[in-house]
Amino acid sequence: MLWSKDGHLLWVNSLALQRAGITAETPEPETGAILRDGSGEPTGVLQEEGATELVYRVVEHSDPELDRLLIERALSQAQRYGITTVHNIEGENTLQLFQQLRSENKLGVRVQMILPRQMLPQLREYGISMEKNDLVGVSGIKIFADGTLGSQTAAMLEGFEGNPNNRGILSIPEQEMQDVVRDATAMGLTVAIHAIGDRAARVALNSIEYAQQWAQREGLSPQASALRYRLEHVQLIAPEDLERMKRLGVVASIQPYHAVADRDLAVRYWGKRHKRAYAYRTMRAMGIPIALGSDAPVETYDPLSILYAATVRSDPFSQRPSWLPDQALDIRDALWAYTLGAAYAAGEEQVKGSLTRGKLGDAIVLRDDILAVPQQKMPENGVAATIFGGHIVYGRI
Repeated sequence: MLWSKDGHLLWVNSLALQRAGITAETPEPETGAILRDGSGEPTGVLQEEGATELVYRVVEHSDPELDRLLIERALSQAQRYGITTVHNIEGENTLQLFQQLRSENKLGVRVQMILPRQMLPQLREYGISMEKNDLVGVSGIKIFADGTLGSQTAAMLEGFEGNPNNRGILSIPEQEMQDVVRDATAMGLTVAIHAIGDRAARVALNSIEYAQQWAQREGLSPQASALRYRLEHVQLIAPEDLERMKRLGVVASIQPYHAVADRDLAVRYWGKRHKRAYAYRTMRAMGIPIALGSDAPVETYDPLSILYAATVRSDPFSQRPSWLPDQALDIRDALWAYTLGAAYAAGEEQVKGSLTRGKLGDAIVLRDDILAVPQQKMPENGVAATIFGGHIVYGRI
């Protein structure tokens, strides 16, 4: 089996189909697609969780020792990049590994876990790892509302360019999403919803608005008002739903590198709609809270490359002209969104995100003043030192 880069498409051979029991008689999953040939036989191309999980559940588990080695390597790279906190959207095994590294004093970054929505019953019953500390904590749950642009599985209000009958895939039934968001709200959890297509964004906002209204009726509004609802990616969204994001206080958790990596796909699959995609400056001007991130390992997690993509709207290594430059962020706005905006998205703005007395002693020192040098020179800058909890963990000053 081979995953696509975005993790929403799976190519498998005939043996994998056999072991998973996928045949011409296998019914089409509600939240996925099994692509078939003219005779109805599966081709080995599976789209979204409803279909890919049929194979994934018969795959051998990964080697825990290898997992730990890879995570330690990534954490070391994160320190070299100047990263001191990550929002990690993985499962219980990863959470336990982070906790183990923390107990051995080998973690080196702070981790906010956003666990899969499927773990909500465990969180409710056992309160798994809900304790908060300044290294590892569980802050919320992640919901996939749709697929991706490249796989043409993003849930769309209108069909993809050249394929009008394809409006993508909703990865979770609307009623189930509404129930999950309400239950998470009742438990005081952050809700992060992956929404790339404009239909997915609308359905996600419907669920968030329902949960906020429910909390108010139940007398939970003070608690609910402190929660952070996040739309992850928000690559295409209708103008009226942008207004709703502002009214509901929903955070736009965006990854600027997508805007430059996906530019050709956006033009090809969204046609004229691409002109209102990745609308970062519009969101900022409207007062929608913005948090910048990476979506690693789909794209780079080098902050300087991400800030370059946000402010120049180009890949620093491609030399291509800026794409939709009217949506580029000012460097100060981009820095705010990457630091304090990201802390706000996790409900941690009181302890992280700015160099302020009383906050955690996390900071980086760059070789050059990022506000003084031309933005085109940003990739040539570098991290001279990373300070974590008041201690230098990379480089030197």
